[in-house]
Amino acid sequence: MQADADKSDGQIGRQRIPWNSIPFELWRTWQMRLLLISGTLLSAWMLVGASANAELKSGLQVGELVPPFKVIKKGGCDDGVALDESLCYR
Repeated sequence: MQADADKSDGQIGRQRIPWNSIPFELWRTWQMRLLLISGTLLSAWMLVGASANAELKSGLQVGELVPPFKVIKKGGCDDGVALDESLCYR
């Protein structure tokens, strides 16, 4: 009886799985299937979101209101405004 216990290495009632078949064995459990499928879907969702975000353009878009902004005149036509004068456009 003692000899049988020494051979089991604490693995009573369990079968040893070779290392090269672990991915296939893990796929058999529903928890692992759920984890792999949800991870794949999450990765795809993030990839689509990143590519959609890359298509956004910076700056003002057509039809948007222009907020007030300040400028300093550095040159241009003679319109009665002195050079280096700070102006606010609204």
